[in-house]
Amino acid sequence: MADSSCLIVTRNGLRRQSVPGSLLSGGRATPDPRKANTMSLTLEHAPVVATTRPTHSHPILRAAGVVALAGIFYVHLIGVSDKLSEVKYLGVGYILLMIGAAIVALALIAGSESQHRLAWMAGAVLALSTIVGFTLTRTVGLPQSMDDKGNWGEAAGIWSLIVEGAFVVLAVAALGRGKRVRSLG
Repeated sequence: MADSSCLIVTRNGLRRQSVPGSLLSGGRATPDPRKANTMSLTLEHAPVVATTRPTHSHPILRAAGVVALAGIFYVHLIGVSDKLSEVKYLGVGYILLMIGAAIVALALIAGSESQHRLAWMAGAVLALSTIVGFTLTRTVGLPQSMDDKGNWGEAAGIWSLIVEGAFVVLAVAALGRGKRVRSLG
């Protein structure tokens, strides 16, 4: 096969490069042995190069993380007024958690790749500390808050654990071992 011109996508921008025709075989993606993290793909004789991105920046994972954070925000929003009237410091904790969840969600939506990584870590810390706090209120109790000891069946608490656990799982997947996912363009 003759050499073909191919558009190469790199971290530094785009460039056109001659590629041996053997790399452009019938619509298959083949690794470019000369360039790390690039794949050559032929679509109707118009090669497109796929790049890889860090898992923590994958848009589907980030969108799922934002949904989980919205769940964390909502579950605590519906209970914040009761907590403020019952145990003021827990109500303030709810407010700080909601602010933190909103900031992390914004970083996942509009941040750079490095901000995405930090957002996943910060969100995981928020979610895990909330799970620990929930567990403490249900087991040994907290100062001025002994009423919830043994109350594992409260619907808001169960939903809270679900969305916080989901975020932790997503964060582990997003941060897991610096893996990279392929995506076009």
